Amino acid sequence: MTILDMIRGADSEDKIYALLTAYINALRHSENGEHVDQRLLDLPISGEADLHARLAVVFVALDIASKRLDNDMLVVYKEALAIVASALHRIHTLENNLHSLRGQNDAHSISNGTACGGV
Repeated sequence: MTILDMIRGADSEDKIYALLTAYINALRHSENGEHVDQRLLDLPISGEADLHARLAVVFVALDIASKRLDNDMLVVYKEALAIVASALHRIHTLENNLHSLRGQNDAHSISNGTACGGV
């Protein structure tokens, strides 16, 4: 199972951030780690806005590596793109599932008369 598979199957944001931290630490120590944009490697990760910023860094780095015909870095940044984008997608999916469950619970409470102080 790859880190990408684990992120896609993660059942909490905490697990996603832990997996991303492990990925970043592995990337730092990889053969090409010294050539990776430092903004992608900074820890800790401080939430969704941070992940969006890292995604922007990856897009710029992909463009630069592509123009330089740097195949090694293209591979690194394509992997980073897949991992960071999948993490954001999974976080949004978990949030949407949580909101749906809350909505169902609210609707159930209303239909049972337990919402708003009902008995």
